[in-house]
Amino acid sequence: MTKGSQDDACKAAPAPAMIHPMKTAKISALTLICLAHGSLPAMSALDRNDPAYRDCLAQVEINPQAAFNMATAWKSRSGAQGADQQGADHCEARALIRLNAAKEGARQLDRLAANAETGSANLRAEIYIEAAQAWLGLNETETATTSLEAATALKPNKIWTKADLAITSAQVDLVRYDYASAEARLNEALELLPSHLDALILRAGARRHLEDAVGAYADLEFVLTEDPDNPDALLERGLLKKDFLDWDGARADLARVLDLAPGTAAAAKARNTLNILDLREENEPQG
Repeated sequence: MTKGSQDDACKAAPAPAMIHPMKTAKISALTLICLAHGSLPAMSALDRNDPAYRDCLAQVEINPQAAFNMATAWKSRSGAQGADQQGADHCEARALIRLNAAKEGARQLDRLAANAETGSANLRAEIYIEAAQAWLGLNETETATTSLEAATALKPNKIWTKADLAITSAQVDLVRYDYASAEARLNEALELLPSHLDALILRAGARRHLEDAVGAYADLEFVLTEDPDNPDALLERGLLKKDFLDWDGARADLARVLDLAPGTAAAAKARNTLNILDLREENEPQG
């Protein structure tokens, strides 16, 4: 076989199937030649434009059980290889997180991100960040940090990925009460994406704890100009007003959170803070 004809044959050859480590399989002579010359096509990376993948992820937000079933059926149809395997695994992991099996979902995301065949450094870093967010939701800060360190090691260069990495790292800092570090990381994110509303709300919280009322108010005013009914921004402004003794202003913002987002974590925090304000009023000297 000439060099030219060999290269053409290798391009047309299928990638080798995944083989269980305790089993053997017959490999064709052509595959061995291609492996020796390093010219065998690589296994497919996760394809984010695949309609089946996009449909499955969209279903996660609507009906996570249906998404899980879709991912399982997809893997069965595809024979659990290549891009289909990775896309199905990603969707399945995201569904598990929504189905109160967040620990298994987070582990699956970490495994997927660790696999070089999943795709580019940016894609794998994004999946590590998703894993870190899941670990944070489970209050497993150290495990979240491990996922974030793995994402950082991949040196992502997409603006959104770098910003998400900084924001999620800042969330870990906030859990650890390291407000100065959180503010610094959020500054990095906002240099990349100056109008990122979630980052501005988080930075306002860090600044509130650092007693930078002016900076915190500036961040929140920007957010609430863009999104006047943002419950997280209203909650943060209510907490800020409480800390700086604007009781009536705090009550107004916190009551608005209860109206806008009942049953959420923001509403629970608003209710607890209103209860604290009620106790303060009850214990305040009369006359």
